[in-house]
Amino acid sequence: MMPFFWMLTFIIAVVAFIRFPALRRHLGAAKATILLGLRLAAIFIALLLALPVTFPSPRKVTQPARIAILIDASQSADVPERQKALKALQQALRPHADAVTVWRFGSDVVSTPIPQITQRTAEGASRLSEAVMRVAETMQPDKLVIIADGQDTASQPDTQIIASLKRIGTQVIAIPLPANLPPNLQVSASPTRTTLFAGEEAKVTVQVSGQNLSKATAACMFVWEGRRLIQRFSVSGQRLTANPQSFSIRLRPDKSGWHRYRLEVVPLQGEKWTDDNAVEIAVWQAPTKLRVLLVCGHPTFEFKFVKQALEAEPNFEWAAVADLPDGTRYQQGTPALLPVSLQRLQPFHVFIALAPTPADFGSAEVQAVRQFVTNGGGLLVTLNPFSIQAQGWRLFVSAPFQLASLPSPAPLTIVTDDLLGGRLPKLPPVDAAWGIEHGARSERQGVWETRHLITAVESNGKPVLVWWQEGLGKIAFFAADGTWRWAMEAARKGEAPTAHRQFWRTLVRFLADPQKGANGEWRIAKGKRQIALSVPKPPPDEWTKTPQPERLRRWAEATGGKLLPTDEAAAWVRQTRWTKTVTVTQPQPLSAMPLPYLLLLAALTIEWWVIRRSGLP
Repeated sequence: MMPFFWMLTFIIAVVAFIRFPALRRHLGAAKATILLGLRLAAIFIALLLALPVTFPSPRKVTQPARIAILIDASQSADVPERQKALKALQQALRPHADAVTVWRFGSDVVSTPIPQITQRTAEGASRLSEAVMRVAETMQPDKLVIIADGQDTASQPDTQIIASLKRIGTQVIAIPLPANLPPNLQVSASPTRTTLFAGEEAKVTVQVSGQNLSKATAACMFVWEGRRLIQRFSVSGQRLTANPQSFSIRLRPDKSGWHRYRLEVVPLQGEKWTDDNAVEIAVWQAPTKLRVLLVCGHPTFEFKFVKQALEAEPNFEWAAVADLPDGTRYQQGTPALLPVSLQRLQPFHVFIALAPTPADFGSAEVQAVRQFVTNGGGLLVTLNPFSIQAQGWRLFVSAPFQLASLPSPAPLTIVTDDLLGGRLPKLPPVDAAWGIEHGARSERQGVWETRHLITAVESNGKPVLVWWQEGLGKIAFFAADGTWRWAMEAARKGEAPTAHRQFWRTLVRFLADPQKGANGEWRIAKGKRQIALSVPKPPPDEWTKTPQPERLRRWAEATGGKLLPTDEAAAWVRQTRWTKTVTVTQPQPLSAMPLPYLLLLAALTIEWWVIRRSGLP
């Protein structure tokens, strides 16, 4: 049929053009053109009706509404309140079972039939954001009912979630649940690993904190060494509800070697996570007390008062060596350390050279001191005008330091953020001080090395007490003279020389290493013969992460939904419209419209009327 139609249409168009000259002679050019146009319009409309031309046609249809219900099955949600809401929903949803999909979420999202929504579950995690996104993207519901406490252990940005819900056209109906997080006690300690000399005790700061405590709670702590209970504390719970409680304990080992201590706080009633209720501490005790060797050329006031500071410390064993006027050396100190040989320094932990000069030490003794430091000992070198002039400090320190004299008296400023400076007390001024230039270099075996100096004390902005690591040991360089006046000034006031003794004892303890070997062993290697401590595991997020029900409110407001109390969930189901009217656009052919036919009839009628009015047959 179509080929015949196209041929007929072509013949009609050709005939119309052939008749045009005759019409123009009888009717004139204007009327002939009108008749030709009407005939061609009729032919064009007929062609459009024959062609497969379509146009969009919107129409309204009624469809069932898509509603999805998302239930929080995690441990944090209050079970009685959740069961109450679900029982009411189960009865209200029975007539609409085919139009509703129900999902549970915890660590995953699982589809649940309506008859099983009241089953008790206790999922671990609470991945709320992921569950909302998965259900919204998969089901594309018109309304998404979220029954949750707002806890989210894998939170995603609210802006991203709201944008996705708006794009899909999903309204959020939020039914917040109260949270029921279990109580938890957590204990921590600092430091967890420390080293001591014989006779010393370790001071450990312990912190006990509580989470999800609704009222003041008391706790009990035990300190164990192996299976032996050595201490017991009662932790006041009045402040545990808001702030952690800190206190100090002292651990005193009874023999040398490594000791393992366990600090344990008794779990609370209802506490589910106990891995963080205990912490382990390792303490190394050296076989001897801290041993110091003090060496000076000719005795000075500095020598006298430093020796007194060492002698007054009960946890120090010391020996002092000084030259007599006849050139012989005088020794005194702890009997077990005498006699002293400057070429055999194994028993000592710290070597103090007060204002050294080249005349005070032989080459073999200097080499022994350098080997002593390399193997883990501590070296302290001090200055006075005579050692500066003789440059005796170069015996031990190969770096070519540049020393600049500072105005006298020289104030001393502590560098508090330094490892050594942070331990020092506030210091009075000294009689003389010299600034030490940083970044000095030394040539050793043909290789230039940059020595990194760390400043602990400054004077007029220049370093006067610096230290650095050398081999396994430490070296401190104190370019100041006159600390002995601190002791004399205190005696003049009738006070104990607290500042003087605290400065020197702190400096000696910093340089000493308790793990420097004993009985001929220079040092216990790092990582060997040490106790491996277990690290407390923090509680999982589902037991500590605070629920945020306000997120549900924000989602509901942003998507045009609403916030419902749990006792109104069933009423909302009964009032909800379970159908919706939507506009559907469908393609329709042009032949289904009346307008083309009317235009075709109008064109043919006008053409006939013009012909009849013109008197043509």
